[in-house]
Amino acid sequence: MADRVVNDSGGYVNRPHIQAMVRWRGANPNATREQIVSQFDTIIQGALATGATVSNHLSNTARDISIPRGTDVIRNQIEGRFNQLGVTVLREPNASGGPHWHLDQ
Repeated sequence: MADRVVNDSGGYVNRPHIQAMVRWRGANPNATREQIVSQFDTIIQGALATGATVSNHLSNTARDISIPRGTDVIRNQIEGRFNQLGVTVLREPNASGGPHWHLDQ
């Protein structure tokens, strides 16, 4: 997430804690990746403490994967298998980082 905000803040600015990260990053353009991650962690922990919902990527229960190759029938079968395994698939063909599937437990 730190990398995404560093490279492209456009897709993440819709939540107060994300706006805080974008503002911090803008005010600290020379911060190291370690400093960025540390500050973002502080901001996210504060958001969680006030009841905000944050990405499941942060709790390591979500992944983004390339859209599987094949026909719609094959992709539907793959999604069905993920669902059988307890994984929810969110198809994101227009994501700011490029088309992908978001998998979430």
